Amino acid sequence: MKIKRATYRHIEAKIHSYYAPRELELRSTIIFVDNDAVTSGREITRNDFIQEIRSIKPYFSYEEIKEAMEELESRGCIERRK
Repeated sequence: MKIKRATYRHIEAKIHSYYAPRELELRSTIIFVDNDAVTSGREITRNDFIQEIRSIKPYFSYEEIKEAMEELESRGCIERRK
């Protein structure tokens, strides 16, 4: 399905008005790692999950990752971890 250029720009504007590129980078990485863990059946604790993200993106702090995870969990975008 081909998306109209105007529709794409509208979606892009909505995303960029809510998140800075750095925030999008972190959230997309979290979603990717979560999807990989779920589809491969890996049981991973909250702390280990955050450490895995930090190993991929070391310039994000533990606290930044934790806050982004909590937001994505509350929106139902990723699995809630203990």
